[in-house]
Amino acid sequence: MVLSKQQVYNFARSAGFPPDVARQMVAIAQRESSLNPRVVGTLNAEKETSYGLWQINTKDAGIRRLLIANGIQPGEALFDPLTNARAAFLLWGGSARNLEVSWYINRFGNKYGYAEKYQAFLAALPSVDELEAGYTGLPLVTDGGGGQVFDGGGQVDGGQVFDGGGQVDGGGQVFEVGAEDGPSANQALVVALAAAGLAFGLAALFGD
Repeated sequence: MVLSKQQVYNFARSAGFPPDVARQMVAIAQRESSLNPRVVGTLNAEKETSYGLWQINTKDAGIRRLLIANGIQPGEALFDPLTNARAAFLLWGGSARNLEVSWYINRFGNKYGYAEKYQAFLAALPSVDELEAGYTGLPLVTDGGGGQVFDGGGQVDGGQVFDGGGQVDGGGQVFEVGAEDGPSANQALVVALAAAGLAFGLAALFGD
């Protein structure tokens, strides 16, 4: 079974990776497993038995301890894509440097082509915005100014929101859906109350 790039991105996001790193993780998975979650790697059988999408090496004592401490059993449990993604998330640990430590993404000139293959896969992937739209299930539209907007959920990109309850422009003005130009009923009420307060204040100051 081979997963799609979007499916692998979705698993990475579900495991906790932020969008930009999740995209990197797709490229790493392409190089490591060709997106096949049931691959077992034994490049060096004495030092390596690596499982799944991100080839988690369960013969590394430090990795084994990390997995077990976080409730992940080393071995065939890592065939599950989400479990594998969670293990990869632990190895990343929020540090860009750990992508190099664990997956050699900057190791150029090696006979295995670690960095070269990773960079080629990364360059061919859809953009973060496209992958994120596939993950959220929200349609991706342009805002007319070169930015992109995920509509229907109130998510902001490019300074605009289309949330179905009101449209907000980049200047912070709110336009009620279906309302005419000019003050809304609420605005009119505020103006009326302000006028009444002013009249009361004048009467108190000058008498009848």
